[in-house]
Amino acid sequence: MKKPTVFICSFEKESLTYVFKKGIEAIYSKGLVYVIFAGFNRLYKRTMRPFLFFRGRKSFIFDEKRLKYFCSGDAAFSERVIEIPLITHFLRINKKKIVLEIGNVLNSYKNYTSYVVDKYEKAKRVINEDIIDYNPKIKCDVAVSISTLEHVGWDERPKNSKNFLKAIKNIRKNCLKKGGQLIFTVPLGYNTYMDYILKHNKIRLHKKYFFKRISLNNQWILTSEKEAFSKKYNFPYECANAIMLGILQK
Repeated sequence: MKKPTVFICSFEKESLTYVFKKGIEAIYSKGLVYVIFAGFNRLYKRTMRPFLFFRGRKSFIFDEKRLKYFCSGDAAFSERVIEIPLITHFLRINKKKIVLEIGNVLNSYKNYTSYVVDKYEKAKRVINEDIIDYNPKIKCDVAVSISTLEHVGWDERPKNSKNFLKAIKNIRKNCLKKGGQLIFTVPLGYNTYMDYILKHNKIRLHKKYFFKRISLNNQWILTSEKEAFSKKYNFPYECANAIMLGILQK
């Protein structure tokens, strides 16, 4: 599932009138400081992008292993810079297993998974069904998801915030084999209902890890749960400033 267009995360060319209009709306809704930071982030990315070599941040440590940041295309400027290596780390551990991806993300970079479920995106190997009621005949050993579950119900019309919880329950019940795992990443601060569910442990997770962004050139570090939930989406850096990696065991 694609992320909806967000003013400061859009990579399309807009007219000056459109940008000015959106800037005024953002000042009224978010405040002047937010708009200044957003504008600086955007200008930095657009002017420095051809010359950015990510010096001093080519890799990070997780699970006692050194993982390389994923610095390809637009992923290098969002939370996917760390989400993709985290998820592919677990896929390497689960080689030769049936893997379902929820949301068509990895398919855009490399064929990592057995099949993909995405309600909206049409592509090869993508099944266009809603994850809240998807019930495959063949269950998977591992289900993975990168910055997708926060959109379920939240960005749809009509809006139904509880679809996030329905999606998790359906994956556990109908998509995973006995002993299977759901491994997913989500940005914090984007979907307030999802944040509440995760913060108050309404989902029984086997493990959870929290990361926060610490620099303009997109470096991330492990952090505490309290610190992660205190971060805002799109401030001070564009897109996520904190993410959670969750592992659910059936």
